[in-house]
Amino acid sequence: MRTGAAAAVVAALLVAWVIVTGSSADNIATDALVGPTTTLMPSTTVTSDEIEELTAAAVEEFSLERSEFDDGFINRFRPSDAESTNADGNDADADTTVTTAASPAPVRIPRPSCAAGLEAASTRTAPFTGQSASIPSNMPAVIVKVSNNNSKSRAALIGIDQADIVFEERIEASATRFAAVFHSSLPANVGPVRSGRTTDIQITQNLNRPVVGYSGSNAGVAAQIKFAADNGLLVPYVNTDSAPFARDGRYSAPDNLFVDPTSLGACGGGGNPTSIFTYGAASSTTAQAASSVSLQARSPYRFDWNGSGWTRSQDGYAHTTRTGAPISPTNVVVLFVPYVQSVIDAASVDAQTIGSGSAWIFRDGTVTQGSWNRAKGHEPYTLTDGNGTATTLAPGQTWVVLAPAGSASWN
Repeated sequence: MRTGAAAAVVAALLVAWVIVTGSSADNIATDALVGPTTTLMPSTTVTSDEIEELTAAAVEEFSLERSEFDDGFINRFRPSDAESTNADGNDADADTTVTTAASPAPVRIPRPSCAAGLEAASTRTAPFTGQSASIPSNMPAVIVKVSNNNSKSRAALIGIDQADIVFEERIEASATRFAAVFHSSLPANVGPVRSGRTTDIQITQNLNRPVVGYSGSNAGVAAQIKFAADNGLLVPYVNTDSAPFARDGRYSAPDNLFVDPTSLGACGGGGNPTSIFTYGAASSTTAQAASSVSLQARSPYRFDWNGSGWTRSQDGYAHTTRTGAPISPTNVVVLFVPYVQSVIDAASVDAQTIGSGSAWIFRDGTVTQGSWNRAKGHEPYTLTDGNGTATTLAPGQTWVVLAPAGSASWN
């Protein structure tokens, strides 16, 4: 996108927001649209995918109904169908995204002085993997909100393969986003970093004041996150476009923000976490052989057993980081949870992870159809099989899908 064209689109979106809400432009936080150090990738026109990214960012940042942009306003800026799609019907941008613009090496993020606060590491059993690891004694759980919007966000993906646990949560329009929990393995870069959601507050409550790194949020979500922080539930660490965050000019906004999780943990403080699942030898009495599990979403995805883990694919393509690392967790846990309309944004939804419900637990090439229970926010999850027997996870990375009822199937 040319800089002038980008500016015109951003200006149009801001004007639309003022028209729709009647608010003053002085109150607009524009970082979600184009960050102050963003370098936009060159192209010959403003494509439909680029308009989509800016629109989605505006809708997310200002809690607007998507239809308020689409009906008679944003469509006038969209290119024709001939410009926006190629011969096979896919977005033309999908074939010309940033993966070929530069090497996949991560952007260098300077360590802030507060990062020196971590104590010496010692070898112990990691609470979120059940495996032996060398971990600083005062390292809190670090959660990074990671984008999964489209081909561009996936092209920029880095670091998530080293998370101990990944929660996959629904947002608006049946899209999903990741809340990646880091503790025993700390990559230099994680991203692209996206916004905090009210769903995250429930997810974090049993992690003992984790540090949550995110790009920003609308005012309503910010107020709820502040309330949670004031009550000792989490430590918010929002992007300021300075270390431990950094922009990478090889990627376009909003998928150009990355963070160093080690510095997040050291600078944010936080508590010493304990396990939220139980790890060990298989204990299920109702396990059945399984080869895959498929999930419905705006971009459908699935996990296939490969002999040692569950390889993730999305939209029919293997899901890897930009360095080529496959996403292949040891365990996949599908928690069937209720989703309720967000009180902050009518277009968004919140997963209810305190309570109980059905669960599918995938480990070692098997599935256990059972239940999950978490009576209070600070309590760990209890997983049981069809006979009510406590069920363990295999030591290693776990991918937790927060799935609406009826949205999954397995083979």
